[in-house]
Amino acid sequence: DLEMDNGDEFKRSAPRDLFRVDDSDSNEESDDEDVKDTEDRSWFDNVAALYKGKGKNLMEIVYGERAVDSRDANSDDDGELLRLVNDKQNEHSVFVDTIDSSLYCPTSEEWTNWEESEMMEKLKDRFSGAAWFEDVDESLINDSDEEVYGDFEDLEAAEGDEQMKDENDDEESDEEDDSEGDEESAQMKRLKAKEALKAKFNAEYDDENDSNYLEDLQAQTEKQIRLNEEEFAQDDPVLRAQLLGYECGTYIRIQLSGIPCEFVENFDPKLPLVVGGLLPNEHNLGFVQTRVKRHRWHRKILKNNDPIIISMGWRRFQTLPLYSLADDSMRHRMLKYTPEHMHCYATFYGPVTPPNTGFIGFQHLRNNVSTFRVAITGVVLEVDQSFQIVKKLKLTGNPFKTYKNTAFIRGMFNSELEVAKFQGAAVRTVSGIRGQIKKPLKVPGTFRATFEDKVLMSDIVFLRTWYPVHAQKFYNPVTSLLDSEWTGMRTVFQLRKDKQLRVPVNQDSLYKPVEREARKFNPLRIPKALEKELPFAAKPKRLQKKEKLERPVLIGYGNKEERQVNHLLQQLGTVKNEKIRKQKEKREKDYAKRQKVVQAEKEKREERTKASRKRVFRLQGIEKERAAKKRKY
Repeated sequence: DLEMDNGDEFKRSAPRDLFRVDDSDSNEESDDEDVKDTEDRSWFDNVAALYKGKGKNLMEIVYGERAVDSRDANSDDDGELLRLVNDKQNEHSVFVDTIDSSLYCPTSEEWTNWEESEMMEKLKDRFSGAAWFEDVDESLINDSDEEVYGDFEDLEAAEGDEQMKDENDDEESDEEDDSEGDEESAQMKRLKAKEALKAKFNAEYDDENDSNYLEDLQAQTEKQIRLNEEEFAQDDPVLRAQLLGYECGTYIRIQLSGIPCEFVENFDPKLPLVVGGLLPNEHNLGFVQTRVKRHRWHRKILKNNDPIIISMGWRRFQTLPLYSLADDSMRHRMLKYTPEHMHCYATFYGPVTPPNTGFIGFQHLRNNVSTFRVAITGVVLEVDQSFQIVKKLKLTGNPFKTYKNTAFIRGMFNSELEVAKFQGAAVRTVSGIRGQIKKPLKVPGTFRATFEDKVLMSDIVFLRTWYPVHAQKFYNPVTSLLDSEWTGMRTVFQLRKDKQLRVPVNQDSLYKPVEREARKFNPLRIPKALEKELPFAAKPKRLQKKEKLERPVLIGYGNKEERQVNHLLQQLGTVKNEKIRKQKEKREKDYAKRQKVVQAEKEKREERTKASRKRVFRLQGIEKERAAKKRKY
């Protein structure tokens, strides 16, 4: 009886005090009770007394006799996931006393003596209590497997223990509420940290919800203005102007030094003055290469090296642009005039300006003109001390002596030095024979050249070269505020118009009639050996033309019979000729009638073809409209 009573006591206390892990360590009362239970050593005596009987079952020791007896009663419960296997002792009583070879059966020597103090200390460490959680971090307890697997639930407990569980549910619910509150607060902190990191990532890499650069810059400017107003609201206006500068809309007075006297004398208060500043590097002058295009409303094309007024940045100046165009080999070739409907390059001498700066150009400052004043528009590409621009130069010469593929040329150069500069250059004849300059001769300007084939004495040899052209250093600032009648450099056309001069005519530039003598070629002579091997079609035909023998007609000679015969033949010939004439006229009339009939049939055929084509096109249009409606719906 004592052992059973002790077993009942152990049965009631073991499931909750020894094997249940309580995560709610925040409750001080439960902690105190657990500490007291660990200090109480009486339950070790009960465990030792229970283990004295070797025939005791482990299930009976831990859960009691009622738990063992209730296995058969709960075996029919299909709702449980894990359930105990039913005892089949009644059905298979024959195999009860047999040895189970699948289990390990320890001997008496291998049994553990739980009465020893060392074994009892080891057994004590196997069970958890309040003292075990003192040195454990709370994060380990809160982040336990409870969220994944749920609370520990004893499905094998006896029915009698349910009442005791119900009594302790209220205490456990309070502890669980506190633990759940801590877990929710920690979870909320983690969610807030994740949202902050996500917002930071989206602000850096996500462009969909992000504003553009202009809006951000405007927002920063407004924010800075608002901060400045709040910071300097109580300061003196003079101090605020020294620190922040003058605000927009404020009337100020500027003192300018070094102004010419003409500015004061010709000052017009009706004209507004625009005050600006230049950077230190913008005071330098150099060659500027730009891409320009004639304005489509300007009537005339622009001529090379004609003065033009350019308005670029804060400056207006007059310069002489040099127009060019880049070919396939990236060589800038000079142009005499600007292209009609395409861009070109313009190189001029002016102030150093950053690339991608736009500008406009016009030829005069007068306002009383009926045409459109803006001549060109362009953008700055590059600034440098010099640019390489070339123009085509063609030198010609004539051969004065030939020998096989070698020829001696004169009239192309004037000295041996010029020949030496072009030594190795490629030359060409009008007939297309290519050659190369080899070496100068003793006579100044003459040289020896070799060609692919023999050159004729009548051929013209020419050399294509490129001559460098440099833009002129002309920079004339527009001083219209100093002189109201400022005109600047005038073009050649304006000078000739003002001075009433005619255009000079160069007699060498006029076209003259070309008189060429007829060339006489030597006859073709083919060797006899080669002529034998040629086909008949290619052989020369040396047939002599036979002279036509004309029969003399003697009039007034012969006897009477011959004259009668001749007269009769003449009459017959006249009749024949008349008959042929009438047949010819009839054929012409029939042909005219036939042509009218054919033309009428052709017109009818064209009308039928036109009508059939029109009908086919109309049917095709109807089919297309139907197909479009089907796709639409």
